[in-house]
Amino acid sequence: MVVQDIGMWFEQKGTNYFVYAQGTVLDSSGSPVAGVWLSMRITEPDGSVTDASGSTLDDGTYTFKLRSRQTGTYTSTVIDACKDGWSVAVAGSQSAAALVGPSGRRGAGGGG
Repeated sequence: MVVQDIGMWFEQKGTNYFVYAQGTVLDSSGSPVAGVWLSMRITEPDGSVTDASGSTLDDGTYTFKLRSRQTGTYTSTVIDACKDGWSVAVAGSQSAAALVGPSGRRGAGGGG
């Protein structure tokens, strides 16, 4: 299994920003894999770190959400992934992404 590209975007609600990181886990034939337990680390512009974990859905996707008031560059990295009976490649796969926002506005409007 491989952790594919992480897309990131943000939404503003009042004085808060909701930062999203989403990706897909695929098997060696390119099919999505459900039930993979992932751990993700999101680093905020001030260097503070939030760790989150959860499972992929039936379509192999996962989404993590962070509420923050900071502007600047956010970085998301998948730090671990596992599923019984499977080998998951985190290192060497596309397992990190950065978002410049909200000050830079790249990623606004739902795109990454």
